[in-house]
Amino acid sequence: MPKFRKLPVVVDAVRITEQVEIETLEGTMVGNVGDWLITGIDGEKYPCKDEIFRKTYEPVRLTWETMPTGSFSVEGVDLSAYLTQKGSGGCCGGCRDESRNEEGDV
Repeated sequence: MPKFRKLPVVVDAVRITEQVEIETLEGTMVGNVGDWLITGIDGEKYPCKDEIFRKTYEPVRLTWETMPTGSFSVEGVDLSAYLTQKGSGGCCGGCRDESRNEEGDV
């Protein structure tokens, strides 16, 4: 039988903290506490048991390609203003400027 490997697709996922019904492409599914709510590549949502999630997914290191767009906050603090385009100078005017060396000098 032919074998296939899943493509390396980045998805958004959060832990479910209370039982919830989720409308999926396959109908209504129940997500239980500890499961993960995954948002797929086309915006579809579905629950995933923690055991399966941990076998199937790994955390993504933030890069310019995986950086969130739009509103972005950590512990209630909006950090959207600090997310700038690569090479634009970033939050301090130099940390993302490719014309500077590792010490930040021009």
